[in-house]
Amino acid sequence: MARADKRNFTLFAIVATIFGFAAINVVLWSVLRGARIDLTQERLYSVSPGMEKLVAALDEPVQLELFWTAEQGADTPQLRAYAQRVREFLVEICAASDGRLRLREIDPQPFSEAEEIARSVGLSPLQVDGTGRTLTLGLVVRGTTDRTEVIPYLAPEQEPFLEYEIARRILTIGRDAKVKIGWLSTIPAPPFDPRNPQAPSGEPVIVQQLQQLFDFTPVPPTAAEIPSDLGVLIVVQPRKLAEETLRAVDGWVLSGKPTMVFIDPWCETDPNAEKAGDTGTGSDFDVGPLLASWGLQFPIDTNNGGHMVVADRGTSTHIQSRTPAGVVMDLDYPVWLSLRKENLSTKDPVTSPLSTLNIMSAGSIEMAPNATTTIEPMVFTTKDSQLLQPMKLGYFGSADQLIRDFVGDDVARTIVARVRGPLESAFPDATGQRAKGTANLLVIADADLLSDRTWVQASEQGMRTIADNGALVINMIEQMSGSSTLAELRARGDFRRPFTQVGMIRKAAEARYLKREAALRSDIQKTEFKIADLQRLKGEGVDQAPQGMITLSPEQAEELKALEVKVLAAKRELRDVQFSMREEIDALGRRLMLLHVVLWPAAVAVVLTAWALLRWRRQRMHVEAAQGGGA
Repeated sequence: MARADKRNFTLFAIVATIFGFAAINVVLWSVLRGARIDLTQERLYSVSPGMEKLVAALDEPVQLELFWTAEQGADTPQLRAYAQRVREFLVEICAASDGRLRLREIDPQPFSEAEEIARSVGLSPLQVDGTGRTLTLGLVVRGTTDRTEVIPYLAPEQEPFLEYEIARRILTIGRDAKVKIGWLSTIPAPPFDPRNPQAPSGEPVIVQQLQQLFDFTPVPPTAAEIPSDLGVLIVVQPRKLAEETLRAVDGWVLSGKPTMVFIDPWCETDPNAEKAGDTGTGSDFDVGPLLASWGLQFPIDTNNGGHMVVADRGTSTHIQSRTPAGVVMDLDYPVWLSLRKENLSTKDPVTSPLSTLNIMSAGSIEMAPNATTTIEPMVFTTKDSQLLQPMKLGYFGSADQLIRDFVGDDVARTIVARVRGPLESAFPDATGQRAKGTANLLVIADADLLSDRTWVQASEQGMRTIADNGALVINMIEQMSGSSTLAELRARGDFRRPFTQVGMIRKAAEARYLKREAALRSDIQKTEFKIADLQRLKGEGVDQAPQGMITLSPEQAEELKALEVKVLAAKRELRDVQFSMREEIDALGRRLMLLHVVLWPAAVAVVLTAWALLRWRRQRMHVEAAQGGGA
């Protein structure tokens, strides 16, 4: 009887649990409908506070029109999944906008009126296959005054920047007046070269974006005064400026007005660069006495002149370079920096939303002795960095030699800094007095980051973003001009997870390989010179054959044979060193695969099995105890 009651109670408990679970789900669905928890490391699926503020500040409703050819995209799973994520994100921000944003989904089927509308507003068709089929995945942002902003193609590669790109266009639509910015640059736009139509020409992409977003006002390098109605002054790679122009910039900075200065010790993208190096040419900046008046200094090469350049092995960029021996090698070039989130200040609203920056041959910003200003680092290197003489990037420089000679000095160097505090004019007045003011400066020790080659790539669908360089510049302007909406936007992060440990092993092995390679190539070259000299020998003990051939003595022939064996052995060792570098990385991959595919699942299985056995044993003990009590 007791067993029957226990069985009935168990069945009742199971049924009650099922109904209770269903009831809880219904209640939670009603109360928490739409609630989400984002547990990803970089909060990839959350709307940034900056986006929420931007939407809340809209005075008039804005319509988002998502064009997606669903039928044509059904055969491309990756693109279909990305389009779904875009749609879900748009639905989410519209739901949080309190009616200020409205979403309209449009399916532009081939030869339909919707397809004609998509083409008329500038949405790019994407070729699906070789049969001529196309699809559309783009976004149109419309205001109430017929102002439109377009994202021609929502590329999956740009998913980390999706929120920023959408917010930027919403902000442009909602603005009544654009911020006026001044652009004082000594770097001319590259002219069109008919011999190389693929070469970049015209204004860089960042300048084109600034012209769209702001009231863009060029300021000539010979200007004697700065327009007083500017919201922000931007100075790019100043060189050979007249004193009156330097005085005008000095007065502007003293007034406390927002100023951004890009000064580069080795500007590789300057068409007027005069100094040539292994990876290109470069030019140095010259701001006269202004740098010292701002309380800053850039380390100088006291032997050869020019400002020192930063090299950072921790953020080096992977490139292909040809060595002096003519060998094409994959190298981690320490002068071109691929900076990630850990190199960006999380405390500054300009850099905290960003994920990646690409920098080329930057300088190091340091405080000058007795400076009255203070600097707040915004972008910085790792501690595995050093300063290089610019001549090592000039005629005497080579990429592989930089890696061989690299010695980090355990110092993290500042590349971008915010400068605040009291300062004095760099130029005394007629009485010898210097005007005083307060700094509101952003100093960027690299001008190459403005170049297209560092942060965008051309594709069939237009320019594709590969880094946050453009977002950095726009964030700076927005924040300094008093509109910090875009600056507060959070980067959506990267869905990729790089193998950082593999990268560290590759860099360490690469350094060892290059040093050993240099020694082996030197031995091979010396030995080959000896062989050549020996074969050209016409001295004592060498007979001349009738056809002009040289006959070596037995001793010389033996020496030649030994030298040839030595060359073969050195070349074999060279291949072994390179193979060992690859084998070290492969071994790590095998260990990781063993850990994740075998050991972790086995550990989980053992734990679950032990837990199940323990639970079964306890239940059995309870049953035996109950049976013993009933007896």
